Amino acid sequence: MSHLRTRCYNVKSVDMRKVTVIRHLMSREMRRAFNNWRKKTDCVVTVDDVNECGPVVEEVLEARLMIKNCMDFLKNEGYTEK
Repeated sequence: MSHLRTRCYNVKSVDMRKVTVIRHLMSREMRRAFNNWRKKTDCVVTVDDVNECGPVVEEVLEARLMIKNCMDFLKNEGYTEK
């Protein structure tokens, strides 16, 4: 009886190890799929932000460049900052 019980326990233990490995692999695959989805949605959000805010940022940068050019021109002409 003891031998049969040991064999049964060993078979169950092997089966449980297989189930554990399969669950681990499924969990890892689900995590990988979620991370891929998150990266793609982050890229989409970034593209939307750039498309919405891009022209405004461009105008601000052009205005700053014009101000800097005007300041350099005035310094070259002999004007002070006061």
